[in-house]
Amino acid sequence: MFGFLKRSGGGSEGEKPPSSDDGGSSAGGARLTAALIRLYGAHSFDTDDRSARALAAMCDRWAANILDGSEPPEGAEPGPVGLRRFFERQRRDESHYVETTLAGLRAVIAEFVGGLKRIAASDGASDAEALVRLDRLREIATTGSADDLRREALSTVENLASAIQERRIRNRDELASLGERIDELGEALDEARKRSESDPLTGLPNRGALDAQLDRSVTLSSIFGRSSVLLLLDIDHFKRVNDTLGHPAGDAVIKGLSTCLTRAFLRRDDFVARYGGEEFAVIIRGAHQADAMNLAERLLTAVRSLAVTITENQVVRPTVSVGVAAVIPGESVESWLARADRALYAAKNAGRARAILAEHPDPENLAESDRAPSSPGAAPAPQPVGRASMPEPSERASLPQLEPRASIAHPGRSTMLKPAPPGRPPNRGR
Repeated sequence: MFGFLKRSGGGSEGEKPPSSDDGGSSAGGARLTAALIRLYGAHSFDTDDRSARALAAMCDRWAANILDGSEPPEGAEPGPVGLRRFFERQRRDESHYVETTLAGLRAVIAEFVGGLKRIAASDGASDAEALVRLDRLREIATTGSADDLRREALSTVENLASAIQERRIRNRDELASLGERIDELGEALDEARKRSESDPLTGLPNRGALDAQLDRSVTLSSIFGRSSVLLLLDIDHFKRVNDTLGHPAGDAVIKGLSTCLTRAFLRRDDFVARYGGEEFAVIIRGAHQADAMNLAERLLTAVRSLAVTITENQVVRPTVSVGVAAVIPGESVESWLARADRALYAAKNAGRARAILAEHPDPENLAESDRAPSSPGAAPAPQPVGRASMPEPSERASLPQLEPRASIAHPGRSTMLKPAPPGRPPNRGR
């Protein structure tokens, strides 16, 4: 190929000069060699030692050297020996670059596959197929060809994409199922909470729920000056109902009274609860001291019309005694409840079947033991009222004058349960 570099003429004696055919062959070979060198430079790529553009320029200079004998690239030995050394060094550099790059690519793919495998393994057996493909991809990345690596990588990516989509659908369905279970659990917890705060016999809020409402009312009074009235009532001679007619009859009276109370106090802010045994409590928020006795009258009027049927021939008409107390700003729950309780005892001692208004001292005159544990600060006081105690005789006339007894209708006759002997302090519920 490089015979074109030999000079014609001036040869040694006896040497046969080249023929015209040899000259044509050498010129054609030079042109072919120059074209191949330029083509090699045009399709070169960057390596660690030389850029593709620099290699293309060197190939152009070698092609020119072959065609017209111009200077070869800088630092290169002219002639066939220099060209051969240039190609040997360039191909060696390219081979090293390709092997190093491919090895690095394989290492990256192997690490990538390892990471994906660890992620897939965390999801359990459902990703078994993906794990098999990742193992195959790792094997090809280590020993296979570039084409095999490309095909397997594309196949693995498609498989992983499908697995991810399936997992997404599965997770969505599981989340939806979990959401339904959480809703069901929330409803069950709400129902359990309601049952824990409800009296099983009457369905009314129990003592625990009442304590929470009393505390809330006291807080509203202390912070915002919002008044509330507490009615604490007890069924008169209830023990005699149990002793005479039996406990099922007593339960019927309690349930009948609970229905009567809920119908008498229908506002959203009205709170009716079973305090315990035959005692009930009603909290009327927004009511003031001046409204207290009117509210008690409403309660007594409702109870006055109550008739509890025990059997076809037995009807109990219960009466109740009521202690009435409006909350005082800054007062503790214990103090408020104690004032209502003392008024209830006063109603019992005054003959039952009536309501007594509790004392209502000025907020500034509250004993330290009667104050709430932490006073929120200045709160507007309700309208000033005078000290209230047991009603005067003229006031008692306006209260319902019910006999302090329960009447039981029997076939052909009427039986009256006798009241407790005079002079003995009545017990609650008796």
